[in-house]
Amino acid sequence: MTIDYRPETRFNGEWFGRGAYGDVRYRYQPEDGARESALRLAWSNGCPIAQELTGPNSPYDLAWMIHRYGETNEWFRFAMNQTRINRAVRDWLTTPRLRLPNEPVGKYEPESVPRSHLWKIAPMTSIEGYSTPRVAIEIATKIKGYEGKNEALRVLGETAQAAGDQPSRYLALLSESAVNHRVAPERVLHHVYAAGVLAEESCRTAYKNLAQALEQYAPTVWRTYQNLSDAEKSELQLASIPA
Repeated sequence: MTIDYRPETRFNGEWFGRGAYGDVRYRYQPEDGARESALRLAWSNGCPIAQELTGPNSPYDLAWMIHRYGETNEWFRFAMNQTRINRAVRDWLTTPRLRLPNEPVGKYEPESVPRSHLWKIAPMTSIEGYSTPRVAIEIATKIKGYEGKNEALRVLGETAQAAGDQPSRYLALLSESAVNHRVAPERVLHHVYAAGVLAEESCRTAYKNLAQALEQYAPTVWRTYQNLSDAEKSELQLASIPA
């Protein structure tokens, strides 16, 4: 049986998992159809199970998926712009990473990923690339209108600068800043310690490194995680990784 992996770029040159430009956000072209538009945004998002999440048996409404793919693509691009102040952080967010030999790729659909997905992690499918836009959206929605967007943009840039020459601090600092902006730590954990990302990417070492960073730079978030029972972690869809 031939496995139909996709090329690295699709949809007029869009790269897998590197975010979409503004003209392909959630304003899809009617002639393309909603499903095709969702798959296009999912490709830019780096979603390895796009067929499942946009199909008829998906637990999510297709219109919601279009919107979610669109806004996370957009905020990943915002993060790329705001982190230009610190080249180390920007490279950390935007450079694909090779998979570790003992951490092979997890759940995926061959028709939803390029062949290179088997040996490397695209920027938006890494923990940082997945979490950063979602945490930024949480901050933005705490304040109405453009003020919320502007504040989230400011935080993205400020956090990049605070990370200095240690980009691994970035997500932890952003997580604690979100809590300081009245985002519930459980909501932050839902993004930065997502069980779904672990299932898809098998990046256990990256999660262990993140745990160390959260403990040091996001004490409120990490303390919340430690105080959750296994049942609560499961309900919140959080990864559970032994030390």
